[in-house]
Amino acid sequence: MDTYLCKAYLKTASLIAKGARAAAILSGCAHDTAMWQDVGYAYGRNVGIAYQLVEDVLRGPARARVTGPVLFAAEEHPELRPLIRRDLAGEGDVEKARDCVSRSQGVERTCALALSYAEKAREALAFLPDSEHKSALDILALTAATRTWL
Repeated sequence: MDTYLCKAYLKTASLIAKGARAAAILSGCAHDTAMWQDVGYAYGRNVGIAYQLVEDVLRGPARARVTGPVLFAAEEHPELRPLIRRDLAGEGDVEKARDCVSRSQGVERTCALALSYAEKAREALAFLPDSEHKSALDILALTAATRTWL
C-alpha cells in the first residue's frame, strides 16, 4: 500500500501540493511565509491523494495498474497476490481482479481511506482565517473524496 500511495502522490498529489505551495508564495503574504507554504502543501498533498484514490475506484482495475481496491481485495483474496506481482499483465488478470474486488471490501476501504486524506486536508485549513475562500477549499477537499464522476 505504501508504494501505491507514493505513486498516487507522484502522479497527482505532488502537482496539487506544489501548486498550493506556489499560491502561498505568490500571494505576497509578508509574515510566516514558510508556515503558509507548509499549510498549502499539506492541503494539496492530502486533497491530491484523496482525488487519486477515488479516481482509481471509479476507473477500476486495469492492465499494469494495481490500485487501492485491488490491494485491499488481496487481503481478503490471497489469489490476487501473484497477479499484483505481475501488475495484472497476465491473461485474465484484470477480469480476475475485478471479480475479487467486487466480492471484497476493497472499494469501501479505498473510499474510507480517501475520506481520511480529505479530512487531513480539511484539518490543514484550520490555520486559515475564516473566509469564502477557506470554505471553497473545504468543499473541494470533501468533493475530491466523495465524487462519483471521472
